Amino acid sequence: PPVEYTYLRDGIIKLMSYDYLPIIAHAERYDCFFQERKRLHRIKEHGALLQVNGETLLGSFMDEMSQRGKYMVKQDLVDFLATDAHGSMGRSPRLQKSAAYLYKKLGREKAEKILFENPQAVIQNQPID
Repeated sequence: PPVEYTYLRDGIIKLMSYDYLPIIAHAERYDCFFQERKRLHRIKEHGALLQVNGETLLGSFMDEMSQRGKYMVKQDLVDFLATDAHGSMGRSPRLQKSAAYLYKKLGREKAEKILFENPQAVIQNQPID
């Protein structure tokens, strides 16, 4: 079911009040963010981090989710690249091409922040800047 933006925003604010750092997985799938694109920026301003699926970035120009993911990359809103893999068989993780996309579009420094530095910071419970 569709998620209301205010419900999501209020939940993020509440989580942060308890010192949790929300990471919005599959951010490109939330219609409420794209009804008004400034909402993505507001969610980031509230302190949430955004993850986009690697496969999303490899879609065609006509694919709405791909357009959304690419918009997020272009606007410097992506903090993590991940996969929707559920194992090594059916939906296996294939991130090499999407990582190459980030290097091409963002350059080495920003791509490595998304691919390596930010995930490592989460694992080590360190701040992400």
